[in-house]
Amino acid sequence: MAFERLEGEIVHLDLIDTSRIDELVKIFKDKTMYEEAGYSKPLSKDRILEAIDDDGQLLIWEVFLTESETHLGYAVYVAYDGPPYVFLRFLSEEFEDEDIARDALVELVKGFFENTEESELYFFLDRALCEEYEGPLMDCGFDVDDSLPTIDHEEEAAFVLLRTTYEAYYGEESEVEEVY
Repeated sequence: MAFERLEGEIVHLDLIDTSRIDELVKIFKDKTMYEEAGYSKPLSKDRILEAIDDDGQLLIWEVFLTESETHLGYAVYVAYDGPPYVFLRFLSEEFEDEDIARDALVELVKGFFENTEESELYFFLDRALCEEYEGPLMDCGFDVDDSLPTIDHEEEAAFVLLRTTYEAYYGEESEVEEVY
């Protein structure tokens, strides 16, 4: 998959490959990161290598602000824990800007649908955060999926972007600039 570098309007995402395995192990020692990636404990070096090398079931990018090269956080794609999904993790609350998150998410969406045959992509969100983030997710084409049986819908919300919706939002005939 051609996911090495994803270029947005205000951020760019650089894929961390297995040549930086020690850094990946450190990243996935963070409880929030390994839990969001579907694990109950930190990922071992072998597990990370297996997930990354096994048909790209785990991909992680560093997110940078384009104009200053400030490292903002990480964007992660997971395809081994239920339906494929992505999540964003910022290094600081000061980087949790709606425009930055939207730009990073749009690039993940484009990269995903342009480089996979998958028919849907998910984003999961704690129910308590839905009011704040539901709008930006829907701006990117995601819809609420209250029927997914693998999550507790009282605690977590599932948002899905179908390939057909992606093509309507981001295809050649789309008006994607309106998302910004």
